[in-house]
Amino acid sequence: MDIVRDYGKDLFSKVFAVKSILAAFDESAAYEDMQQSQVDAAIGTYLAMLDQHDNTRSLAAIRGEGSGANDQLEEDGDHERTPASKRHRSESPSAHTSPKKRVPDESLFAWLANDGSDDTTLSPNQELTRKLVQNHVLDLKASKRMVLGAKRVPEFPDSEWNNVLAGKAVNIDVVFSGMYSTITDNRAIENIGDLELHFGAAKPAKAVETHGDWVVAWRIVFKATRFIFPHRETELEEYNDYITSYFASMHPSAHSKVLNLDRAIRKHVGSVNNVSLNEFNKFRYLETRHLQGHGAGESGVSSKEKTKQRDTSDPTWRKSDPCRLWNDGKCTHQASTCKFRHICELCRGPHRKGSCPVEKNIDA
Repeated sequence: MDIVRDYGKDLFSKVFAVKSILAAFDESAAYEDMQQSQVDAAIGTYLAMLDQHDNTRSLAAIRGEGSGANDQLEEDGDHERTPASKRHRSESPSAHTSPKKRVPDESLFAWLANDGSDDTTLSPNQELTRKLVQNHVLDLKASKRMVLGAKRVPEFPDSEWNNVLAGKAVNIDVVFSGMYSTITDNRAIENIGDLELHFGAAKPAKAVETHGDWVVAWRIVFKATRFIFPHRETELEEYNDYITSYFASMHPSAHSKVLNLDRAIRKHVGSVNNVSLNEFNKFRYLETRHLQGHGAGESGVSSKEKTKQRDTSDPTWRKSDPCRLWNDGKCTHQASTCKFRHICELCRGPHRKGSCPVEKNIDA
């Protein structure tokens, strides 16, 4: 980061900056045990920051040429104005009512005093992510403008870029809705002093409800996140495998729990700096909360399931017929909640028809 900052101050050439970055990685013990692909991705992130400085310089030069021409026009116009008109413009109230934006006093940030003595250590990838996020949020609007102007920017909902740049959890429902929407995302954001007003923000038309929905939406989130944080590619791939394994191991009727787990994990990781998406051992409490039947995050039955619940106190709710699904080993209900009786179809005994002695006698 020091190399990138010094390059931004024009202290040396880009060739020297690239060589220095490569040398820093060669000398760093933190990357010795990492795969080469992860190291290359991290190096690519720093090189992209050098390119960003170049683009910023180019834009500044273009604006400078335009402002220079405007200054010349104003200067020519001033010669034609009378002294009274010039004095009137200089004495305009607007010339004296542009106070500088107040900057908070960092010496009063209590958490900074503990930050240096804190024994929390970040991995190289986490530290790099933290520094990139700090850079983005200095001016999110400008950062987003640079992203949208990039040549290979991936398709992504305009309203969610700020979350990606700030390292926050993305609203996956908004991403999924964007796949089927033919309307341009024209949400407007207006700033009045320190107040930010959002106009046109609509509720997502579609929600992620199945494994297939999640796969479609996640690949879009994956591409956008990798575009901003190339060094996190392996982390994102491993997280994809982690969530997919739960979809594969659980019955489709329970996939809503997996979706809630995904949202909870991404929210947690987006709220802190010392946890990555592939640190699965740190999500055990979330797994308990959202996947297990008695977890605190268990939201109970859905509205659709509630309509299917039966009043077991009513003796007429259950049929007297044997449950065919139970006899075939496919019934997902307990005997106490199934509409049909868990008894043999042949002899009505307390066993499945495959174990029925009557069937065996018939076969004999």
